[in-house]
Parts: sequence; C-alpha cells; structure tokens
Amino acid sequence: MTSGSDPSSADGQDLLARLAAWAAAARVDEAAAARSRERWLRQAADEGASFTGVLLDLAERGAPVVV
Repeated sequence: MTSGSDPSSADGQDLLARLAAWAAAARVDEAAAARSRERWLRQAADEGASFTGVLLDLAERGAPVVV
C-alpha cells in the first residue's frame, strides 16, 4: 500500500496543514499585538516627556503652577 492511498495519511496531512495555518495566524496576531504595544509605549513615553518638559520650563521661569 502506498502512502498516497492510505486514508490516515491524507487525514494526517490535512491536520498538519491546518495546524501550520493556525500557527501562522497566531504568529501574525502576536506580531500585530507587539507592534501595537510598542506604539502605545512610545506614545506614552512621548507624552510623559512633553509633560515633564512643560513642568521644567515653568519651573525655570518661576511660574506658579497648580496641578
């Protein structure tokens, strides 16, 4: 009996193909999530740096600030 006529071999190949597709989709999802996290962290750092810069400028001028 050849492997091409073995029904369990075809089922195994189908399972492997579906598993490979699932794994590829999971990698794509994880990469997108990682990019999103990185963007959010960069944005938060930029906003924090801007706020710190404003406070430093106000302190250098001796301007009163109420938070």
